[in-house]
Amino acid sequence: MTISRLPHAARAVTTLLAALAGTLLVPAPAQAAGPVSATDRDFVAQAHNTATFAVAASELAETSGAGTQIQTIGRKVLEQDRQLADRVRTAATRLQIVLPTPTGTDLATLETSSGEDFAAAYIDRLRTSDGSLLELAVTVRVHTRNDVIRDLAHRTASTMMAQLPLLESSGMVDFMALPAQTLATARAAARPGPNADPEMLSQARSGDGFLWPRWPVALLVLALALLIAWSTWRRITNPPRHRRH
Repeated sequence: MTISRLPHAARAVTTLLAALAGTLLVPAPAQAAGPVSATDRDFVAQAHNTATFAVAASELAETSGAGTQIQTIGRKVLEQDRQLADRVRTAATRLQIVLPTPTGTDLATLETSSGEDFAAAYIDRLRTSDGSLLELAVTVRVHTRNDVIRDLAHRTASTMMAQLPLLESSGMVDFMALPAQTLATARAAARPGPNADPEMLSQARSGDGFLWPRWPVALLVLALALLIAWSTWRRITNPPRHRRH
């Protein structure tokens, strides 16, 4: 017996079963970008300041008289940070984050320097700002709930990781003069994982949050629908036989 010959009740059960299966098997649409935290905003502001400063400083490197090596490094940094600055502005526009106006203190120092003095200041200031931004970008990459911020943090960290060796290739970084990081400070800086949101956990426990286990309920509904469909099919294909008197 084909489905087209089934009574209306059986076809209704079949339609319901197909709808339930479609609901369970089709992935839910992606959520919106997500909430933007104060840390996210601080990261966007620092990324903007760092990229803007690096662009301006690298433009100065071309005419600083610091030598071919610094000019070459400056051109590569200029290209990388222009791209980063564009990404930051795009993310800020999308998330309606107002970007700060850079102070320009470090840039004023570079503007009054030339030759070896410029080279030393340029490498030192860019490496310091890149390192600070890298640490923040990695933290934000792990903890943010916002998709746009997560992507920006990932790209920012990648840019900084590529830029630090480039700056260090100048041979002007005195690694022995850097402050030593002890094991205690490293452990204190390392965080075991994302901070749990108390409100989110409360909703999960009460069944109102997205962590509530919905799959068991959905599977139970599907099992009941299968049972009803099977029972209906049996009644239709195997009608009871009446005894002859």
